[in-house]
Amino acid sequence: MLKQCFFPTMMLWVLFLSSMLFLSSITWADPPPSRPFRFGGTVTINGVQLTSETDEGYIFTATDIEGNLLAQDTDGLNDNGSDFYWIDSPLCEQNEQPGVPTTRQKSLIHIHKNGKELNIAYHVEYNKDRDEGESLEKVSGAEITLGTCGKNKRIDLAVITDMGLSILALKSLTGQSDSDCDVSVCDINGDQKIGMEDAIFMLQKLACQ
Repeated sequence: MLKQCFFPTMMLWVLFLSSMLFLSSITWADPPPSRPFRFGGTVTINGVQLTSETDEGYIFTATDIEGNLLAQDTDGLNDNGSDFYWIDSPLCEQNEQPGVPTTRQKSLIHIHKNGKELNIAYHVEYNKDRDEGESLEKVSGAEITLGTCGKNKRIDLAVITDMGLSILALKSLTGQSDSDCDVSVCDINGDQKIGMEDAIFMLQKLACQ
């Protein structure tokens, strides 16, 4: 009688211990890695948009503020019809928790053409709001704020390498510019007009080319 009860009891204990070990492995397993923050968009050089047919030699890189490499897109623009560059940044914000302050990480975007870095005059960020939909923000320079891990954001880049555009901006201040010329590319700060600060900013950028 004792022998008949011993084996079923042992089997129950084995099943119990096995289930506890299994549950323990699930509880203490490392959480799955979070997806990176992906950003990308169009690229214009002196007001002309790059396409997959004109992107040869271009490399797009993201670094932290100290210059450490985060990620890069080395094959130019995507050839899927969007003509976008795409960068996946492993440095990103975890999902925000209510009541927990979040410190936004900063990153610098770099564009290289045949090994030479081009100065980004400004970038345009597409911000989504639940109530107001999508809004555009033009920001001078190449510094961006990284978003939440697993999210995507469109950031268009604009490069100015043509000294003539700076001269065009200066002439527009005195009303001498040709009315047929499109000077919107010279509007660095996005205030819908060409000011002295726009012309000076472009000259400073061009001096560093």
